[in-house]
Amino acid sequence: MILSIYLHPGAKQEKLLEQQDLEGNTVFHIWVRARPIDGEANEALFVFLAKHYNVPKSSLQLIRGHTSRYKTVEIKN
Repeated sequence: MILSIYLHPGAKQEKLLEQQDLEGNTVFHIWVRARPIDGEANEALFVFLAKHYNVPKSSLQLIRGHTSRYKTVEIKN
């Protein structure tokens, strides 16, 4: 499964909001507490997604957006 994500680092609480873009694709807005320093926000995103989808962190791969708020993540079975 491929997820399009807009990450909001430095949030007061962690949450997820699912929206549809103009083309009908699902975009996930995810808020995490971690700051975007030394990959901490990306790590927090992986922890959040692993817990949300009940999968191990090792099944998640960041395909695009290592230093951007716009990210593409793949969840492998």
